[in-house]
Amino acid sequence: MKIHKHLSEIWKSHSGDLVAILSIALAYIIMEVFGITCPIRFLTGVSCAGCGMSRALLCASHGHFSRATHYHPLVWILFPALVIFLFRKKLPRFLVKGFFILTVAAFILVYVIRLCDPRDSIVVFAPREGAIYRFFSMFM
Repeated sequence: MKIHKHLSEIWKSHSGDLVAILSIALAYIIMEVFGITCPIRFLTGVSCAGCGMSRALLCASHGHFSRATHYHPLVWILFPALVIFLFRKKLPRFLVKGFFILTVAAFILVYVIRLCDPRDSIVVFAPREGAIYRFFSMFM
């Protein structure tokens, strides 16, 4: 009975957050069905800072932790980020803001390193493969 009450309280206080998270997950599932694994890469031909994260999460969920880290080295930051996001109103503001700033900085740093690494097959720079380039190429 206590667990049900506790879950009910969590749902009431976080229903908007959970709906947003589930909506984003659903949008990505729909894009996957249509073969669009990354909307930024699909449009521009350039990988985003989160490219590889879906595969990393899938690998981690199957216990393949080294493969998860290969797909995206920051996969492990998502679990504490989710907890901090859900409990952000109960945590000190400086902690939430500091975690956010460090997370963004880490993603930018890892992205630049991966983008500059010619051996990295996950993060790529191929603007001619993007839908925007292909669209304008049809008219030029």
